[in-house]
Amino acid sequence: PGPISVQNKPLISLKVLDLSGNRLGDELVATVLQIVHNEKSGCSLERLDVSNNDIGTGDHVVKVLKNYTMEHRQPWMCGMRLPQNSWCSSLHTLNLSSNNLGIGNAALEITALLKNNA
Repeated sequence: PGPISVQNKPLISLKVLDLSGNRLGDELVATVLQIVHNEKSGCSLERLDVSNNDIGTGDHVVKVLKNYTMEHRQPWMCGMRLPQNSWCSSLHTLNLSSNNLGIGNAALEITALLKNNA
């Protein structure tokens, strides 16, 4: 595939996406989050519902959220000035309920990330 251009960014006008109850699992939900958090995707999603998708331990989801936090949020939280043209995901609501995230440490890790980077 070639580079993403404005003409082929189908996610640019999508604001709300409900993928609840699709049993996507950890890897597919993580892939969706990678797209949402990728500046080049053109995604302007504000609300994402991935509840009831059998995420389980959430290892992949946690990894994606940590990477986004470290790359795009951590410098700002540490008091560093971000470049004027820096990018930040427009996602402000993420529903991860009913995914058995309590099986591992995912629930605690995600809570800590959101608490510190709200």
